[in-house]
Amino acid sequence: MKNPERPELAFLARPEFIAGRLLPALPPALRALADRPEVRQIDTEDPEKMTAVYRLADGTRLYAKVYQEEAAGQHCATVLRQLRDHGFADDAPYRVPEPLAYLTQERVLVMTEAQGVNLNDYLGTNSAAQRAGMQEAARWLVRLHTAPIQVGTPAPYWEHFFKLARRTAKAVERRPAWAERVVDLLDRLAPLAQEAADRPLVQTHGQFRDLHLYLAPDGVTAIDFDRSRPADPSADLDEFVHRLRWKTFKHYHDRPDELTGAFLEEYARLAPPGSLRNLSYYAAYRTLYSLIGLLRSRDDDVTWEEEVAFHLDDYEAALAGRFLPRL
Repeated sequence: MKNPERPELAFLARPEFIAGRLLPALPPALRALADRPEVRQIDTEDPEKMTAVYRLADGTRLYAKVYQEEAAGQHCATVLRQLRDHGFADDAPYRVPEPLAYLTQERVLVMTEAQGVNLNDYLGTNSAAQRAGMQEAARWLVRLHTAPIQVGTPAPYWEHFFKLARRTAKAVERRPAWAERVVDLLDRLAPLAQEAADRPLVQTHGQFRDLHLYLAPDGVTAIDFDRSRPADPSADLDEFVHRLRWKTFKHYHDRPDELTGAFLEEYARLAPPGSLRNLSYYAAYRTLYSLIGLLRSRDDDVTWEEEVAFHLDDYEAALAGRFLPRL
């Protein structure tokens, strides 16, 4: 196996695992092609992600993801199967990978490859394809949020506050001068938080971002459903919007208002009424959570000051409802 720095993945390349565990679990059409696959590790820098890719004799690639807990792998496999049973299969325009097998003993989920160009590759190109990718991402997400499934335990409404409290305590300890400012930011979020207690519940992706979307001429595929569960649809929307804006600002020194607008307008055009009613809260929360992370972990310099200013501007925009699309 290439990239041997992850010894915990070495078993995926051993002949006894391939012959004794992998091949019997695959569909018959793939078994002959998978007799002696090339195996390569990916995601080696993230200790929470342990994934390898098998390249079969005909060039087909299968992805094998190793989970820390058996239940987590079972959950992801169940979400994928449920979605494929409800309109997200390979013959649909909006898709998810096929879960070929889940090996409970090794906690390995084997999946097909997502076809197409990663949406992240279009960022910074100022192309028609970049804008079209935003709209396709919105269409895929509407299909998910209207799917007639609910897999997993609904996200507790209060979990945001615990996460924010822990991060805030560490940030204020490091930067006492920011304590009063942070309290003011939290106070201004409170009214939106109270309104967001009334929330719709849909199946969410949980990590909906450009890196998890692949665009092909005949369809769009989303990957990475480990955190998928019933939650407010705005949780997915703000995840996508904040990460897109933050990444574009850091790498291209730009604020992608047109791109985020294209994404949100297309989603609002197609989604059921009320789907975006808590977007202002989730957008403000995510921006504040990211800002407090900067206060907690970064040293002061010119770049840091620019990044803080970016977050404060986006926080004000979220509180004022300026991310809400005008249709």
